[in-house]
Amino acid sequence: MKRFSVLLFAGALLVAGCKKGEVGTPDVTAKAVNNGADLDLTWNAVENASTYKIYGDDSLLAEIDSTHFVIAGSNGVFAKVTVEAVGGGKYDIDLMPYEKDLGTIYTHDDPDTTHHSWVKVYLSGDSTEATTTNQAGVDTTLANTAYFVFFNNSGTVQFKDIHQTSFGAGKVHSYFADPGSVSGLAPNSTSDYADIKDVSGNSEYYIWFDRDLDGDISTNSCFGLIKVGPTNGTGPYNTTATIYVQNKVPGLGWIKY
Repeated sequence: MKRFSVLLFAGALLVAGCKKGEVGTPDVTAKAVNNGADLDLTWNAVENASTYKIYGDDSLLAEIDSTHFVIAGSNGVFAKVTVEAVGGGKYDIDLMPYEKDLGTIYTHDDPDTTHHSWVKVYLSGDSTEATTTNQAGVDTTLANTAYFVFFNNSGTVQFKDIHQTSFGAGKVHSYFADPGSVSGLAPNSTSDYADIKDVSGNSEYYIWFDRDLDGDISTNSCFGLIKVGPTNGTGPYNTTATIYVQNKVPGLGWIKY
């Protein structure tokens, strides 16, 4: 009799923990589509949920009764996206890019080896890391690693990918583009990018990191942005730089910081 009573008590606790009509929290999968311009959201139906609300940076974007929604980057990009099962829980997706202050970078013709001209970006999800190095520190055998150089082309300062230098091809190629009409949205056409880019002071440039080395944007690509300060000197030149990399969703071109 005592054992039967204990089982009844345990069963009552289980029933109490799963209240009838209670709405749960969606488990959301996010992926980049349209060459990184848009964010595709899917989730399984949540029991007892009739509608779902989609938020971008805590602002309501839509309320829907399906389990699929695409946020078009052309309408604006976000550092956080949330899916809420109305009456239940919220699922947050952190899209804040990796950020690194690179300090001062110097054009390649600066004779001081402590003045770094090369930007090195290791691309492996949350393990993303950007640093600077001199020419002696460049290692083209490193997997998932992009290199580009701050270059003085007879008085025109440029960013130049490693495969356009005497080193030849590295494991990742970097291409550069001017900003488009939507703040924080990297261009999603390869025709907008070049592996050698003239640089002006106090400007921003998007970066497409081609990890497949095939010249096509895919979900294996990464997108970033480099922001430079004033250009100083008369040759060699220097500037300050900060780099951002979207490392939360593969292939997504949203860089909101």
